[in-house]
Amino acid sequence: MAKNAYIVLVHKFRPAPGENTSMKDFLNKGNWEMFEEVFFVTRIRKRWWQEATTIINITSGKIETNRSDTREYKDIMQHVIITYPTHYNNFLKECKDEGLVMKGHQTQDSGEV
Repeated sequence: MAKNAYIVLVHKFRPAPGENTSMKDFLNKGNWEMFEEVFFVTRIRKRWWQEATTIINITSGKIETNRSDTREYKDIMQHVIITYPTHYNNFLKECKDEGLVMKGHQTQDSGEV
């Protein structure tokens, strides 16, 4: 099986600090905080297929799974590049060194940051 480079985005929601979670209909009316985790990997864990918001295969330049409101590959990649520039550039360099992403490949978006 060929090795690929992936970016996995996981979003989790928790009650905001100080919220009364026992109030009626807190699920819909309460205040929540969203936490985003990003993983730059070459293998996808089984649990990520169910838990991840988005899994992007940057080797092939396509979205493997996506449960977010953002549907376009380039928009998701732009978010990752802007939010995690150091991690993304380090991962991209390692992927190029390993041959997972072609030299000069700019992952179908605006390019490296």
